[in-house]
Amino acid sequence: LEAARSALVQALSVDPKCVSAQIEHARLLYIQGQRQMAIMEIEQVIKQAGGGAGGSDAKQSLSLDFLKRKERARPELLLGQWLHETGQKPFEGIK
Repeated sequence: LEAARSALVQALSVDPKCVSAQIEHARLLYIQGQRQMAIMEIEQVIKQAGGGAGGSDAKQSLSLDFLKRKERARPELLLGQWLHETGQKPFEGIK
């Protein structure tokens, strides 16, 4: 776990907005028992990925919108799983 933490700290120092590193950091927190902190971090990742697609070209806008939704899918899935596991939300509320 220490090696994973060290690698994540290094990755985030190079690119603090790296979504994959942020997700892995939240997963590490969750594994270490810091579940509420992990949930807050993954919610922040989702919030950052949630911006709308800009641009005037409709085709480009749809493509950007798809990429934003795809970027949000992995952290949203983790958030749902963690909220269910910690009993913070029932499965029906997450769905």
